[in-house]
Amino acid sequence: MTVATNFMVPTENRPYLPVRELAGIGLKPMNMKADTPIWSAVMRIESGACLPKRDHVGLCEVFVVRGHGKFADGSLFQRGDYVREENGIFDKIVANSELVVFFTHHGTCRFLDDQQDELLSMHNLTEM
Repeated sequence: MTVATNFMVPTENRPYLPVRELAGIGLKPMNMKADTPIWSAVMRIESGACLPKRDHVGLCEVFVVRGHGKFADGSLFQRGDYVREENGIFDKIVANSELVVFFTHHGTCRFLDDQQDELLSMHNLTEM
């Protein structure tokens, strides 16, 4: 019988890495395997900051760890909520308080400005 080994990443003292192209946003990379299109991170969005439009190639699953915010259409989300975005362009998110989310992407995520020009493309976090 083979016993599997857990993969655990201690995160408490790991700093958020600033994302130059996305003001007020920091990332703590988690799953950083270069050989897979699936990648995970903890994201912190400062209160009042805006996560720009996102173009997903594949599924993005998000769990809200702390804080609350709103989607561009005015609908609200809060701690404990699950957000699913898949294959398409999704509008801005505004952090109404410091917002911390854990997300897993199954493919590339492109962040877009208001004219839908690319600000940043992320397909895994091994480059950070």
